[in-house]
Formats: sequence, structure tokens, C-alpha cells
Amino acid sequence: MRKKKRAEEARQASASGLLLDQDQEKLTMQQRIDAFYRQSGGPNNPQIKKVLERHLLYGKDHGAPGRKETVMDAFTDTIMGDPLLLMLFQQWNNRRMNQASASKAGISTAEAETIRQLQRDVLQLKSEMGALRELLEQIAANVEPPRSAVAERVD
Repeated sequence: MRKKKRAEEARQASASGLLLDQDQEKLTMQQRIDAFYRQSGGPNNPQIKKVLERHLLYGKDHGAPGRKETVMDAFTDTIMGDPLLLMLFQQWNNRRMNQASASKAGISTAEAETIRQLQRDVLQLKSEMGALRELLEQIAANVEPPRSAVAERVD
């Protein structure tokens, strides 16, 4: 009786546009579960395990036909379907792989991070030295030799 009342309230709220997406999703899921039980003879049906197994294998909403969708499948589909989640997952996975490779080499994560920071610092110093070299070459090209040196050369 309570479920019917909630379902009726949800239908009314849905009709008036007051339901949030999450509430609509719950309602839709509940409606799907109710429909499944109506079609299968209810939760007390002695063959419910077979019906449920068949539904999980061949149901349109459960992945590839003939194969049970696992939690990992659902996780992968969710990650692959959202570019932001995919980017975050890739960053997390890269960090995890770096930590694993560092631990195999016998380096602690703090030491590995120190090495990476030193590598970044060396690259930055190389870049700055190149810029200084260019600046010195420009200065040298624009500077005239002292007059005393010019006079000595002419004589």
C-alpha cells in the first residue's frame, strides 16, 4: 500500500516537474523492478533464479548479450563515457604506475618525487642558460670594442 502511495506521489510530482533527476532515476528503477517481477511471477516464484539469470545474460540493459555485466564493466563504461572522469582516472593510474615502478627500483615515493623535481629543475636551468647565452651573444654583437683597442689595431 505504501509503495502505491509513493508511486502515485512520484507520478504527480513528475507530472508537475518537481522531481529531481535522481528521484526520477530511482522511480524509473523501481518501475523496472516492479515490471520485472510482474513478468516473472513475483519474488516468490520458484523459477525466479533462472528468470533473473536469463535477464542478466540477455537483458538489453545489462551489457553484451550472453555475458553477465560485472561491476568492472559498469565502472569502465562510466569512466569511458565521461571525458573528465577518463582524464582523472588516467592521472590516477599514471601516479599509481609511477609509484609501482619506483617501489620495484627500491626507491621510496618521496625519493622518486625528489628525483622528478630535480629533473624538472635541471630542464628549467638548461632553458634559462640557453636564454642567457642568447642574451650575451646579442650584447656582444652590439658592443663596440674600446677606442684604445681600435687605435692599437690601426697602428
